[in-house]
Amino acid sequence: MELSLYVEKLDPAVIFQSGGTDSVLAYIHNEVGGFVPDLTTKEGRDEIKSLSHQVSKSKVVIESLAKTLTVKLNAQLKPIHSERKKCVDDLDDLRDSIRKPLTDWEDAKKAETKRVALELEISGCIEVADLMNDKFDRDQADNLAKAALLEQETKDAEIEAQEKHDSEIRNEAVREAQERFKTMRDSEVKPSVVQRDDTHKARVNNLILQKFVSAGLSEFTAKKIILEIHRGEWPHVSITY
Repeated sequence: MELSLYVEKLDPAVIFQSGGTDSVLAYIHNEVGGFVPDLTTKEGRDEIKSLSHQVSKSKVVIESLAKTLTVKLNAQLKPIHSERKKCVDDLDDLRDSIRKPLTDWEDAKKAETKRVALELEISGCIEVADLMNDKFDRDQADNLAKAALLEQETKDAEIEAQEKHDSEIRNEAVREAQERFKTMRDSEVKPSVVQRDDTHKARVNNLILQKFVSAGLSEFTAKKIILEIHRGEWPHVSITY
């Protein structure tokens, strides 16, 4: 008997149960188990092809029987699935409707909890922002105070330098006057003449100073120029007394 004819007579409802195909596979293996292939002749090679084809055809028949049975079973299962889905959907709706009051209450509590948490977070952010603003204000005040202090220290330093410079000019003038006085004492000039000469020079220097100031120079700069001219530091410039 060809293997395909044997397989076509099988009852799908019997073989497609747990272990139902064991006897089928045992029969097919037994039918081909004693076959000895002969490759030396054309008939032997054709017999190999024929037996291989029968095994393949048996497989196709078994697959077809399984598909036919599956279609029948699915048709039988369709009402079952439909009724199952109807019951599941209906009972789910009933369950949800019974639980709805509790679900609404739980949702409200969750929303309230989120609202309180959000308010606390916003309050914390505002508090941090206020602290940062206070710190910024303090830093600004500190910076302004430091800038004012630095400005005052700079002014004080400038005033101190100005006073020091003025003092140096006065001291230089005193030393020069003392030197001139000493020189005039080795000479025969009388003290009254020296005194008159110093008064005259002071008057001339004051007139020059006033001219410089009226021209836009500061008194400090004017005095400095007069002293430099007197020292001979201005070429081709001198003061006639």
